[in-house]
Amino acid sequence: MARPEILMILKQGIRFEPMSASERREPFAVVRCPGCKGAGAIDTDQYQGKVSIDCDNADCDYHETHDLRVAV
Repeated sequence: MARPEILMILKQGIRFEPMSASERREPFAVVRCPGCKGAGAIDTDQYQGKVSIDCDNADCDYHETHDLRVAV
């Protein structure tokens, strides 16, 4: 499936390492799901491709891992 489209980066000028576990779970970017076209927030681990992005829409089964740093 296609990569999520980045709609907005919520935290500009952030250094990714070192970062506490709680900082990594904070919303970092808003993306558009390639499956249902809905928008949702992702954290830095998802943005960096360390963990998968799961769409929050109950009718969508999108669940993939992508490093989105190369998209900006």
